[in-house]
Amino acid sequence: MPVFSRHVAHPVVGFIAPCLPTKTDKLPSGGEWLHEIKHDGFRVIARKKGAQVKLYSRPGNDLTYRFPL
Repeated sequence: MPVFSRHVAHPVVGFIAPCLPTKTDKLPSGGEWLHEIKHDGFRVIARKKGAQVKLYSRPGNDLTYRFPL
């Protein structure tokens, strides 16, 4: 299923949706597991193509305009 950007009328080419965290009472153990503490805020996915950088939300909405340089 294509992901649509808020500011683009066509699918975001090459967008890869991130893995979503799973809430649990007990963490898995072993050397192959990594864990991340959830802090307030939101994650932004950065995509760089040449000199252009675009920022996306988890579902693929373009957030670049929210972080002007």
